[in-house]
Amino acid sequence: MRKKRSRLDQIERQAATHARRLTYYLKKIITLQNDAEEQILIAVRGFLNWHPMQTATKEQAALHEAGHFVAYEVEGLGAGQSEIRGTPFGRGGWSGSAAPYESRLDPWSDPTANDLIAEAKTAIAGPWAEELLGSGDLLSSISEVLEFHFLVAVAAKTLGNDRHKLLAATITEMTDFTWQYENEIRGIADRLQRRRKISRFDRTPHLRAIRAKMTGGTPIFEYLNDRTLQEKVTTLPGIDRLVNELCGV
Repeated sequence: MRKKRSRLDQIERQAATHARRLTYYLKKIITLQNDAEEQILIAVRGFLNWHPMQTATKEQAALHEAGHFVAYEVEGLGAGQSEIRGTPFGRGGWSGSAAPYESRLDPWSDPTANDLIAEAKTAIAGPWAEELLGSGDLLSSISEVLEFHFLVAVAAKTLGNDRHKLLAATITEMTDFTWQYENEIRGIADRLQRRRKISRFDRTPHLRAIRAKMTGGTPIFEYLNDRTLQEKVTTLPGIDRLVNELCGV
């Protein structure tokens, strides 16, 4: 009974944290009704009951934050900094954070659909790198997966496009991105594992390699249409309805 209560308490704490973060984030791009945070809390709580959060290893956390770092640079936001943190002896797993040099979602900005898609790509880049390159658990990053959903939904509404088609196309593009920049992501992840922090001001050949690859144009890749990964992101219990209700799409 004690273990069950501890598990329920953990879900409640995690759901509340995600709900607060997402409510704060969404206020930057859409007008929310008063009960938005409660709606998000219910949806995330249901998700966590279905899919418990997994503990990340040091390597997985580093790949995750490196994915964000590279995507910030590629999407024109500028890589700011990334870092990873762990508890003593890794007993509580590893986590991290990443920030761009600039954001297109500041309160005083008026983001275009392209801005929203760029931010969506940087949100999913970390979980995607962790899943594809580190055998991590994509859905343990539920806040970022939801940010991705909401940003694509608002962009689709702005463009008058079908949300699910835009979602699938963006997921396919991010799979391509991960393999295209695999060497740079792994290189930055290795540096994070050694030093725990990296910023745009560090002298690292990996940033130069990213910029050189961008300048040289995007190589033509055969898109990897991985249905299993796509379905993990697009068929989350309760999430589709939540996005419909909050974004009106």
